[in-house]
Amino acid sequence: GVQKFVRNIILIGSENIKNNSKTVSEGGDSGSSVYHTASNKIIGMLLGGNDKFSFVLPFKETLQANNFKIK
Repeated sequence: GVQKFVRNIILIGSENIKNNSKTVSEGGDSGSSVYHTASNKIIGMLLGGNDKFSFVLPFKETLQANNFKIK
């Protein structure tokens, strides 16, 4: 089969400074929709995380890579 790799994963943490950041998700949150608080627009889907960051798959690039349109 054909494999596709996503290069752009959004990292979300409690702080901008990497060494001070803590993840904002917990086990069982994977698959949740993630919204930008200022614009209230959906930006992606939560994939998981580690102790520093939560990992978000951006919807826009994923849809474009599969020839879907955002309206």
